This record gives sequence, structure tokens and C-alpha cells, in this order.
Amino acid sequence: MPLFSFFNQSTEQQSNPQIVGRGVRLQASYSKLPLSQRIIMPFMLVFFSIMVVAVISFAFWFTSRMEHQIKNSVASGAAVILQELQTEKQDLGSWVQLIAERNDVRTILQQKDTQALLKILVSHKTNLGLDLIKVVNQNGGVVLDLREPRLNESHLEDRTTISQALGGMYPLDVVSVEKQRGQTQLVLVGTAPIKSNEEEVIGAVEIGILINNEFLKSLIAAKDEYLIVFNKDKTVVVSTLRGDS
Repeated sequence: MPLFSFFNQSTEQQSNPQIVGRGVRLQASYSKLPLSQRIIMPFMLVFFSIMVVAVISFAFWFTSRMEHQIKNSVASGAAVILQELQTEKQDLGSWVQLIAERNDVRTILQQKDTQALLKILVSHKTNLGLDLIKVVNQNGGVVLDLREPRLNESHLEDRTTISQALGGMYPLDVVSVEKQRGQTQLVLVGTAPIKSNEEEVIGAVEIGILINNEFLKSLIAAKDEYLIVFNKDKTVVVSTLRGDS
């Protein structure tokens, strides 16, 4: 044996004495096995290696497939819910326009008869299941403000929608309601201008539905679906998971 080769082998054996010793013991143990076992063991090792690779590959495939199905299911459910929400907005817009175009509402607003206006709008609030009806004059001053008790002592951030309605527009939007305790709620509102016979804007009417647990459940088609509504700062406003109202 060349001196260099002998030197390398001696160095490796000295640097890895435990590995060399373990390898010698394994070889000795393997050589003592019956011939049938020595023949089958390599095949068993290959078989188990293939099985492990197959199981890991299947797990990755199954996980990827489930993730894809869940994403498709969520996207499909979200599309249905958005369509339901759009229908709710359109219905709200139709009703507020019908109220704004009533001749008696127009006449009573011009006469500044709040009690007569109250009698008309209370029935609309009850029949339509509304949480809010608000009427303002052409200057934006509040003439009538009917709210459910849960919206009392709260500030409705509807200046933009009211201004748009006084400008002749028919806005449909979701506005925030800030309570004194700092709690935030959301209201789906529809606003319409009230015009005189000469088509002059003399005020505006706004109706709204509180976006709460019951409202969200009415949008869900399946019992195993849940909805969570976030505010602009990404805090949860209402969720069907925890039964918020």
C-alpha cells in the first residue's frame, strides 16, 4: 500500500474512531444474519424508503387540494353574500326613494309639521324593520330622528351621505355609529333628496339598518358559514362567531 494512502486511512480512522467502530460492528452483525435475511433487507430498506416518500408526497398533495377547495368555497360563499348585500342596498334605496317622493312627506316638511311627519314615518319604520329614519331640511338641520334604543346616545357619521342627498344624489353606504363608550357599530343607510313640486331640494330623508348579528345571519345561506365584519382599523365590529348584537 502506498505510504500516502496508508497515511490517509490512518488519519481518518484516528479522527473518526467511533464511526469506524460502529461500522465494523454493523458489518459483523449483518454478516451473522441468515442468507435469506441478508438478501431481503436491502429490498425492505428500499421499500420503506419509497413508502415514506409516497406518504409525504400524498400528504402534501392532499393538503394542497384541501386548501384549494377551501379557497374556492370561501370565494363562492363571499360572492353569494356580496350579492345578498347588494340586494339589501337596492331594496333600501328603493324604499327611501318612495318615502322621499311622497306628496304628504313633501308638504308636511314644507309646513314644518313634525308631529304629522312622525305619524307617517313611524309606520314605515315598523313595517320595514328599520333601525333609523332621519329627516333634515334643506340646510341640513335635523327635523326628525327616529332610532332604535340600541342606537340612542350615539353619533351617526352620516354627514357625507346627507350632503350628497341635499345635492340631489341618492347615496347608499355603510356608515359608522360611535357610542359614548367608544364602541363602534355600522349601519347600512339609504338617503334620498326630498324635492318640491318645482324640483327644488327642500330636504332629505335617510333610513338605515344596523349591521348586527341578526342582519349578518340573514345573508348566510348555510348554517356552517360565519361572517366577521371589520372596521377601518381592522378591529372586529360584529361577528356571527361570538353572537354579537
